Amino acid sequence: MDFIQFISAMVLFTLLGTNLVACGGSSSGNVAEQEPPVIIEPPESIPSNTISHAHFRDQDGASNMLAG
Repeated sequence: MDFIQFISAMVLFTLLGTNLVACGGSSSGNVAEQEPPVIIEPPESIPSNTISHAHFRDQDGASNMLAG
């Protein structure tokens, strides 16, 4: 790649990047109505059903190893 091609590629990518930055994410001027935030209430109590034994569902029973 010679110097002229390098400069033209740099100009092309600079203009493309500037165009993408300039055209992205601008507002339209009219303010959209915002909905009030959803209030999440904390849980009343901590559940007492703990996991006593966990196993993989894709475990090979014959070799007691993970399959596939």
